[in-house]
Amino acid sequence: MPDFRVDYLEVPGTDYSEAKQRYTYRIDEQENLWEYFFAIFDRLRRFLDLPFQLSQEGFASDDYPQLDALREALVNMLMHSDYFSAACPRVRVFDDRIEFFNPGALPKPLEKIMEEDISMPRNPVLAKFFRVVRLAENAGYGFDKMISGWKSYTGKPPVFDEGRDYTKVIFYLKSTTQNATQKTTQKTTQKDEGNRKAIIELLKEDSRLTRKELAEKIGDITEDGIKYHLEKLKDEGRIKRAGGRKTGYWEVD
Repeated sequence: MPDFRVDYLEVPGTDYSEAKQRYTYRIDEQENLWEYFFAIFDRLRRFLDLPFQLSQEGFASDDYPQLDALREALVNMLMHSDYFSAACPRVRVFDDRIEFFNPGALPKPLEKIMEEDISMPRNPVLAKFFRVVRLAENAGYGFDKMISGWKSYTGKPPVFDEGRDYTKVIFYLKSTTQNATQKTTQKTTQKDEGNRKAIIELLKEDSRLTRKELAEKIGDITEDGIKYHLEKLKDEGRIKRAGGRKTGYWEVD
């Protein structure tokens, strides 16, 4: 790997403009990803409410769903980051949320990954490394653990931001989870509807446009994203495919 640096900042505010200083803590560069995992995880657990409890054997318990959720997010970021990208994986801790940024898009839309129960690691060697120490599994269950674990802690699931060349997972902390999640969901819904409206308008002009051509005309969206919206539009009955595979076209209602 040409660059395995991982950036971790704790920002005193809900955004950079609000912060009186850029950050209050920044992790030092580590010698390898294994040390990055432990150094970052040690910092993250400090931001959770982890009541002391004993296991049946009488030892201190480390079984907390919210902690498992953050561990999964951190492991997934380190395993699946695009280390050949100009950007580096990073973790940002704000007053109201914890963000994991991966400079690499998901191989498929999140809904498809969870429906099909598949695992497509970007870095198979790193994936095997984390699986050997039982911090990851062969099947793609990481998203389920993140969602269920954080929801049990805050009442709301984390927010997944799927970009063309990045993936971001946002864990809103207890006090601001509901409002922030609603705002993000509303923004995502508006963006989705805008993309679908653009697709319909373009298909009205040229019913034979391909997914690649639609993506190029709309911009800031992948061919997989176009495919996802086309399927949604078909399910809603707003468009219909006619003709054969090579000579087919879209009928817009």
